[in-house]
Amino acid sequence: MLELQLNRVDYFKTTSSVTSKCMRLLPRDSAKKETQKIALGESNGIVQLFSVRKKDINAIFKTTPGRRITRVELGGRLGETPDRIFVAAETEVRGYSKKGKQFYTFDTNVSDPIRCMAILGSSLYTCTDTTYTHYVESNETDTLTFAAKMNDIVILPLPIQAMPVIACQDRLLRPLNKSSVLYEAEIPGIPTTLILSNKTGGPTKSEIVYGTSDGRLGQLEIGSISTSTKWEIANPKHLSGISAIDFYDILADGVPDMIVAREDGTVEVYNFETTDEPILKYTYNGTESITNIEGGTVGNANYDELVCCTYQGWIFGLTSQPLQHELGGEIIVTQNDDLAHKIEELKNEIEELQRKLLTTHDRYHEAIKSNTNAISTIREFRVNDRFELNRDDATYNLTIESEIPIDNVLLQCDVILDILDVEKNSAVMSFSDCDPKDNNAVLVTYRCQVNTTRLEMHVRTIEGHYGTLQLYITSKIQPRCSMLRRHTIKPLSLHQRSTISIDPNKPMNTMKITGSFSYAEIHSWIQFCLADVPERPPVDKENRLTYTNIFLQTQLECIYRYLDYFEM
Repeated sequence: MLELQLNRVDYFKTTSSVTSKCMRLLPRDSAKKETQKIALGESNGIVQLFSVRKKDINAIFKTTPGRRITRVELGGRLGETPDRIFVAAETEVRGYSKKGKQFYTFDTNVSDPIRCMAILGSSLYTCTDTTYTHYVESNETDTLTFAAKMNDIVILPLPIQAMPVIACQDRLLRPLNKSSVLYEAEIPGIPTTLILSNKTGGPTKSEIVYGTSDGRLGQLEIGSISTSTKWEIANPKHLSGISAIDFYDILADGVPDMIVAREDGTVEVYNFETTDEPILKYTYNGTESITNIEGGTVGNANYDELVCCTYQGWIFGLTSQPLQHELGGEIIVTQNDDLAHKIEELKNEIEELQRKLLTTHDRYHEAIKSNTNAISTIREFRVNDRFELNRDDATYNLTIESEIPIDNVLLQCDVILDILDVEKNSAVMSFSDCDPKDNNAVLVTYRCQVNTTRLEMHVRTIEGHYGTLQLYITSKIQPRCSMLRRHTIKPLSLHQRSTISIDPNKPMNTMKITGSFSYAEIHSWIQFCLADVPERPPVDKENRLTYTNIFLQTQLECIYRYLDYFEM
């Protein structure tokens, strides 16, 4: 097998950020050898479809800004090519034809925004943070409320009846049958994305691949009463979390390859040619967080490529088309007259934009000086941040992503923490002395390099100490503004949710609390002490939560009932 060589080609930059699963490639007509079109949904509500012709962007349609787009899916009648574009915008689902005509609008009337969505024929599946709903021809047929937050959904195209599988924040996959959960399957990390194996579900139509927030991958076969693990890939190098997965035969060996994108900009290609387990064949190391990836032919119909979309909105391809020749042992970069002319035009356009920017900047300052009542308008910017426990090294992974460059980040906490820098960070970290009178235990500043849009750091907590971690994220835009993000340090911060039952033969300490308190109060106590506790108390008369200390491997079980009884 030939060694895979891919070259990066930049295509397009959106006007706002693009979140996970908001980019899709429309299927190519097998009878016509043409490039594929890209459907894109942005955070500012714009939906657009475009293609690339001779490295120029050909816009097919583009909507006006509106509600934030949280999901883009392709659909159509069963047995036909799925070439219709469906988008989720807060509580609404809209459908567009490939020519831009809006043919479908459906308001789900749910209280929370749609977080993930799937479409199969006339069936629409939506998930908010905690509510799953199944619609058939826009009529609600099944609904179910979960205690844990839902991160993704995939539909198994089984011959008798399709089966939804939901990935939840509590590290559980839940297959459904109508309005009931068949069972719960625990996986090694918090699932961030799901996909059908080979995009079809494999030979049995019941195989899925998952990616986790701590960088793990795995394949499961979903049965009617339990799951079976086909393979698992650990993360010994402590790489970033999985943000997107696709299957595409980029190696051109007749076997679909698994394409994996990570939050730190890494792209990996795994091959299955000689074994049932994936083998890493190619790695691309980027610097921007990739939220979407899909294999296809976009820039040139004769060359396969991996189309990537970053959180900041950059669309680029990793193409198999050679961008340079080898001649007599020397590498000659090909640059035709059209390309040279285009580069010259771009340089002139940049110079003109810089002149306009300076002129507008001078007018702005003159207006501020002449009018004492003038108020500067602060441009809001979106920040995506996460604070998740990594059981491999007993630290919290803290990641910050911004749609515009970051100038600096101030990290402040009222309890003692160990802040561990990450090798990939280009920011300069500095510690400041803290005065306990100011309620500060940790003050750390990250001064970012030019065009830094992503930061990652590791935080080590001390169990028993609890407080609030605050992040002040300052952008490079003028006038300067800062975004505040808060994360809670729990008293039992090194305990992770688990489904493993406690062994009754092991030594155990038990504490029972009874009194005149409500079921909701008991739930709030546990929520204060432990992570991954649902926001609302469960409707069951008894609830049981099991945790494992990832540092000491001890176990904790909380049982509480409606009868004012609490046991630990």
